[in-house]
Amino acid sequence: MKNTIPATKLKEWVSNFKENEHIPFITTSALIELDELKSFIADIEKEQVKNKNIRIYFVRFSLNDLPTKTAMVGDRPARGCMWLEAGKDSGLTQGSIVMVPVQNFDSDEEWVLTADDIVHNDKITIFMPGKDFLGTGLFPP
Repeated sequence: MKNTIPATKLKEWVSNFKENEHIPFITTSALIELDELKSFIADIEKEQVKNKNIRIYFVRFSLNDLPTKTAMVGDRPARGCMWLEAGKDSGLTQGSIVMVPVQNFDSDEEWVLTADDIVHNDKITIFMPGKDFLGTGLFPP
């Protein structure tokens, strides 16, 4: 699922992951529809920047600020739309991934990789597992 968010929001999600290494990583896989991924890549290819690539961030979301809607099955949330809290009373979701277009990809002699996220007007385009207004695309459900 593709979305445009404030660049600061992405930093928050990444920080939620990096600063909570003690929380278990319970996600076992992530599913992405090929057509949606192709569309995301086509959008990146249109960017007028040098050396385009994709960075994959590991993230966690606050349970009070989830990036997806919850589809309903009858009167209950669909199992595949439920974000799981990882760690007792952490207030954070299971781990996920967010893909971001980057430019200026490089590596040094030690293969330390660097790149700059492509940001326009303090907004960044992201791509993550799931479908708009439906499930998260993460397992376990």
